[in-house]
Amino acid sequence: ADFDNDGDLDLVVTNQHTPVSIYRNNLRQVDTENSNFLGLTLRGDGTTTHRSALGTRVTLRYMQDDEVIEQFQELTSLSGFSSQGDPRLHFGLADHTGSVEVEIQWYGGKTQLFSMSPNAYYVIEQGS
Repeated sequence: ADFDNDGDLDLVVTNQHTPVSIYRNNLRQVDTENSNFLGLTLRGDGTTTHRSALGTRVTLRYMQDDEVIEQFQELTSLSGFSSQGDPRLHFGLADHTGSVEVEIQWYGGKTQLFSMSPNAYYVIEQGS
């Protein structure tokens, strides 16, 4: 999860019989050229897709060095035993700074395409 919303993923470890451990990632403060990202919050329409958008699949595509780079994630609610991850999807783009094609396959619904700029978090509502 990105607790400080700076684009790099931080970590919280809940220990069973000891205090919680929090690890802050400062990568983007040190290396902004090679740590680009794109973050998405998805909201279903509440009719064909649940408002939480669980099960929705997102594919990112962009060109780098004459090659198509593709990343894929599906929105889930669990990430491990007795844990939960950030409900936002986070894609690392390394040194890519150009536009990114985002394909959203809404669970139980249609597919939408967007073109987005890196280094930002976006909120996408189904049908928007």
